[in-house]
Amino acid sequence: MILCNNSVFISVIPCYSNLGLIKMDPKKMLSKEIAAKVKGHISGQTVSELVENFLRYGNTFLLLELVNLRNEVESLREELNQRKNKRSLRPLLVQ
Repeated sequence: MILCNNSVFISVIPCYSNLGLIKMDPKKMLSKEIAAKVKGHISGQTVSELVENFLRYGNTFLLLELVNLRNEVESLREELNQRKNKRSLRPLLVQ
């Protein structure tokens, strides 16, 4: 299983030891791995909620996250264009 969220790629691999296969909760494993990679950017509680929703809803969750990211990118583009327009108008106002 591979999760791609906010440019973080994680693969879930079963843990092996000398005693054989250790059964671990995939939700805990995935949450722990993602939390380590996004440390300081996203809280552990948020990571746990996202992992829980991903495991519960699968492709639907990924689709909704993709739509949210597209909306966020679009709003950032608009903000960037507004800043560029303000900068280009400033020299005209000074004259």
